[in-house]
Amino acid sequence: MAQRMPQPQTRTGATIDDLYKVEGKAEIVDGEIVLMAPAGFVHGRGAPIFAVEVRSEEDYGPAAEKHLAAKRADYFAAGARVVWDVDFLRDELVRSYSAERPEEPRVFRRGETADAEPALPGWSMTVDSLFKANPRR
Repeated sequence: MAQRMPQPQTRTGATIDDLYKVEGKAEIVDGEIVLMAPAGFVHGRGAPIFAVEVRSEEDYGPAAEKHLAAKRADYFAAGARVVWDVDFLRDELVRSYSAERPEEPRVFRRGETADAEPALPGWSMTVDSLFKANPRR
């Protein structure tokens, strides 16, 4: 679980310099430093076997791709079996990464049915149902 740290009173948000001063894993979210659980940390009964990352407008470009790859690596290191990368804003597709092949996603597009194998055997959903409420389309 993420824990928010109080911000300095002299400015409106955390800076990269503030982030470098934090011990452990953290990131800046909405101008605040958020402490993250270390890779391999067990929450409750264990790591999620299936995780979903939904992209925001800031999740595009080389730096964002590197950050998302690092997050997937953290999920896999903690025991996740499958991580979905849901591209809601641009391509309207789902990239499904598995721990067994973390660099080779299966891609599901509109008109197809996505699954979370091997994490959730037998479970699936249509990609269209993920994007039917997308106001951009």
